[in-house]
Amino acid sequence: MILKQRHWRTRNGPRFRDAYLDIDLRTVRGHPESGVKRQPEWMEAVQHVIANKASNLELQVGATFPYSRCPPIRMPNALDHVAAAWIGCRPFIRWLLAA
Repeated sequence: MILKQRHWRTRNGPRFRDAYLDIDLRTVRGHPESGVKRQPEWMEAVQHVIANKASNLELQVGATFPYSRCPPIRMPNALDHVAAAWIGCRPFIRWLLAA
């Protein structure tokens, strides 16, 4: 998940990045097999920012599959992995919609 905030000095001018937070959603529960530890404070921070939104905030939810480090993405069944990743986001998206 990516949470970012930007601003523009003028309508057609360049954008300026004020904040950028890239969170591995596996930190919500932890993922011992890959060494990802549970980090509940990330979701608490996101929840706080969303609940108190008073800025030009953008939230992105998705998955990345680095071709060089993710052998399954080079296989014929790669789409199954993409679908599983998106389905895995379901609890978070439900939480987000309820927040």
